[in-house]
Parts: sequence; structure tokens; C-alpha cells
Amino acid sequence: MKKLVGILLVSLFIAGCGSAKAAKIPLPTGTPPPIPHQVTAGMACSFCHAAGTNRAPATEHINLPNCLSCHKPLR
Repeated sequence: MKKLVGILLVSLFIAGCGSAKAAKIPLPTGTPPPIPHQVTAGMACSFCHAAGTNRAPATEHINLPNCLSCHKPLR
């Protein structure tokens, strides 16, 4: 049962990354871009953003521990 739940959560996460649309709002210089998709507890940003999986923009600072300390969801 735990394996099934894990597979379901990973599948939903991958689907969420693939459907994310880039934010098209002007930002002041130096402002971190907002997160244009839903963020849930336990999400590993590096899953999509380390290599640009599922059309997610790849980041050069994936080694930082907490994406949400700078980036904020739009919703």
C-alpha cells in the first residue's frame, strides 16, 4: 500500500511539473521568479529543476536547501 501511495504521489508531482506555465509578469531586477505551479508539502524541487525535466527551467543553484525561502508560489 505504501508503495502504491508513493507511486501515486510521484506521478502527481511529475504531472504538475509538466503542466506548469511560465509566469509572464514583469519583475524588478534581482527578484527571484515566482513559482507558477502548485507547491505541496514534500515536493522535491530538484526532481524537475535539476536538469529541466518536464519543461521545468533548470536551475544553477539546486544545491541550496530551501527554494521557498526566496521563490514564492503565485497562488
